[in-house]
Amino acid sequence: MDQIGAHQAKLPKKQRHSVGKLLQRISLSRATCYDERKRIANPYDNYAQVKQRVLAISR
Repeated sequence: MDQIGAHQAKLPKKQRHSVGKLLQRISLSRATCYDERKRIANPYDNYAQVKQRVLAISR
């Protein structure tokens, strides 16, 4: 799941961008980042049925 760009892979490890510094720069917590990555990796939507019912009621 961890992927780095080809341009980053060519650099020595000390010269690569760290996740922590990037997240700090955009004011995003590490936990939020990893939760979002996990959510994106799992295509199943736990609330799909609820969303369909809400849409049906709202029409």
